[in-house]
Amino acid sequence: MSARWATPQTTSSPPGKLWHGAVAAPRATVADVAVQQGPPAEPTPDDIPGLDPYLRWAEHTHWQGMKVQGGWGRDDSVEEIVQIVVRADNNTAREQLLDVKGPCADLLAVPDVYREAVIPGTRHALHFTAWVKRSDIARLRTTTLPAVWELSQPRRDAERVARGSAIGRFGPQREVIDFAARNVLNDAIASADCSKPADLLSDVIAVIDVGCPFLNTRFAPAKRVAATRVARLWDQGGDLLHPGDPRAGPGWPWTRPVKMGYGREIHPNRLQAMAQRVHQAPDAQAPAIDEATAYRGIDYLIDYDDPRRRISYATHGGHVLDMAGGTRDPLTGEIDAAGEAALVFVQLPSLTAADSSGASLASHLLDAVRYVLDQCTPDARVVVNISYGSFAGPHDGHSLIESALDELLDKRRNDFSIVLAAGNARQKCCHAQRTVRKDRSALLRVALAGGDTTDTFVECWYPTQLPAGWQMTARVRGPNREWSPPVAAGGQALQLDLAAEREVIAMLCHEARPPNGKDKALVLLALAPTAQPSGVPCALADAGSWEIELMLDPIEPYQGKHPAESPDVVVQAWIERDDPGQNEGAAPHAFYDQDGDDDMNTFSSLATGTHTVLAGGFRLGDGRPAAYSSVGPQRDGDKALPLVLAACEEDEVQPDLCATAVRSGDTWRMAGTSVAAPVLARRLYNTMQHRRVGRTEWRDVLLHLADGKTDAFVRLPPPPEG
Repeated sequence: MSARWATPQTTSSPPGKLWHGAVAAPRATVADVAVQQGPPAEPTPDDIPGLDPYLRWAEHTHWQGMKVQGGWGRDDSVEEIVQIVVRADNNTAREQLLDVKGPCADLLAVPDVYREAVIPGTRHALHFTAWVKRSDIARLRTTTLPAVWELSQPRRDAERVARGSAIGRFGPQREVIDFAARNVLNDAIASADCSKPADLLSDVIAVIDVGCPFLNTRFAPAKRVAATRVARLWDQGGDLLHPGDPRAGPGWPWTRPVKMGYGREIHPNRLQAMAQRVHQAPDAQAPAIDEATAYRGIDYLIDYDDPRRRISYATHGGHVLDMAGGTRDPLTGEIDAAGEAALVFVQLPSLTAADSSGASLASHLLDAVRYVLDQCTPDARVVVNISYGSFAGPHDGHSLIESALDELLDKRRNDFSIVLAAGNARQKCCHAQRTVRKDRSALLRVALAGGDTTDTFVECWYPTQLPAGWQMTARVRGPNREWSPPVAAGGQALQLDLAAEREVIAMLCHEARPPNGKDKALVLLALAPTAQPSGVPCALADAGSWEIELMLDPIEPYQGKHPAESPDVVVQAWIERDDPGQNEGAAPHAFYDQDGDDDMNTFSSLATGTHTVLAGGFRLGDGRPAAYSSVGPQRDGDKALPLVLAACEEDEVQPDLCATAVRSGDTWRMAGTSVAAPVLARRLYNTMQHRRVGRTEWRDVLLHLADGKTDAFVRLPPPPEG
């Protein structure tokens, strides 16, 4: 279908796709300088400083992305509720926002864990998450809050979403799925005493991931197979049984985490009772129970891609948990301190990766880390592993989630580490760096693949402080080769599909004060799917080449003076992660016309914080960094980042590492910095057993591990190329 640009004088347009937009300039409101090109599909959101551009996209597209993720509209009983991440300006503002009798009490539903201090007796953290009804978003936008916030993810009912979307990889569904497998552990669970709160933990390895095979003997104590070292299990995306479900009763293990308010968890005594029953010696009264049968009976580790809802053979989280805290180190076969630690597992919702904006990860991670700390004593030794991340973001350590994690690490100063995977994006053509000059614009060219059922996002970041008299403007064109209007800070342009009731299929938004980042402006290109998502029909964007041009323009007149000398402004751009696995075989989106240095700033969006620990990956066989392992710019005098590399591959023949699958005795091979992070986390935990490590000492600990004498599985990166 053809696309064209309208002009202000246009009164009618032929069938096709139409752009309309607003051009804004500094020192004026959008209303003062707007040039509307054609009637809008809906009222344009007000120009509110600091408004999350992703909220603008959600409103323009009638929240279609949230509908896909949350199952909205499939059942009248599903509430349309979204989660946000908030940073209060100060402690007074935090108290005002969380006051149960305050002005926001009926607007923000905040988990109780955020009403408590990270360490008893200290000040509360300024970052928290909150739930907001979709119908209250307009009120939230117009309420003057002493805080910044960003949109995160919808509340979802995992089983209802699965019922609506799970068909299976093996063809159309041919038989009715059995959703209610028999709970073979009913008696063992019912006998567990859960009348008292669980004791707090003192030595903990925590993993935030997907899929915890807690019955696997890889996580049993060394001298007691019929038990598990998994002391806490919170499934953020799981649901409690619906009223009237025949499985409800004392033999059902899942309850609601009191302080978190969503998801489901299993009491530690029930975890132990299940492990004991599965691994006890069978007799006539107690026949053997297979682990997979046990998991299926409690509705856990289900493979939603399987039409018969069988148990997954292996999980990302199980492999990571074994690397970080398996009873025997998968790399050495030895039982070390980490092999005796209590394990805490927080399971991310399985549909989090379907959020191509990457935003939903932030709230899940912050909630998860706060949950982990709430289960520990104030002086506990704690290592948290996070092997997830997205591509886009400011990459300056000032995103809301990075500053939230840094705040927790700053408050809990001793024996607490958060280990992050650097990312696997070095060869994905997801980053581009360009320089904009007075006489030379920057052009970013994006290959938008067909067959993508999710939205696509391209973020361009540049310094807010430009010399007096200059402004940055941006414009975009799609495969039809017609440019949008130029958009300055505070403005936006929308492309409408005239054949689909003027639905918005593309947005170019220029935000001078985004919630994320510090002293950086954001140009966001948001694009609708190129293929129809399941259950939520929408207008589609054209697959093919999309181009973003960024230009420096003088502001005329500028207080009667000529503008200052034109600067060279460096623009950093990222295409947000959008895994092909979520898009039924679609190719990944990528920049083309890449320069040689474009792969040199490909860190995960979480990886540029001040106090978190970062792991890149290398190959054991020859010591070379993994070709995909992300790298970043220089910082704090280091020659290159990440500061250290950890093992994630054996050699060219086996470019991965072996650890456990779901069932005891089964193995699975995995590669990537997702593996390097837990390899490093294990060694950091072992270090904490020999010495107390303060917040400022982790750098020295890392360098000591990587000096070539302490550990064969951690090493320094090579000098930067060139």
